[in-house]
Amino acid sequence: MALEEAEAGHLETVRNMWSLHMYTNESKVDALIQALCSTAISSLQMSLLRVCSQISDLSAATAGTVIKAVLHALKARSGGDGSTLDSGGPERVMEFLQALLEQVQIVDIFCGA
Repeated sequence: MALEEAEAGHLETVRNMWSLHMYTNESKVDALIQALCSTAISSLQMSLLRVCSQISDLSAATAGTVIKAVLHALKARSGGDGSTLDSGGPERVMEFLQALLEQVQIVDIFCGA
């Protein structure tokens, strides 16, 4: 069943507002993703993956925010930012990144679509 034009317009407006809200809170979203993406708790990591997938689906800008956060986490956990190496963290971040790359909206960011 197709949406009426008014409903579709309203849903697009809501989606754009959520995208703007996420974009304006980019630093908080970044910090949250960085803090949780290397967790050893699989249920928490799966929940974060679902949230990141939904955030990424809002717009290319929010998908970029998610990827940048994961890459920042990878750099931090691998000692690339001058910090000490986090044992086990880089592997979990890479697993999280691998799972993210199975999401179409994330792949589109890398392919320039």
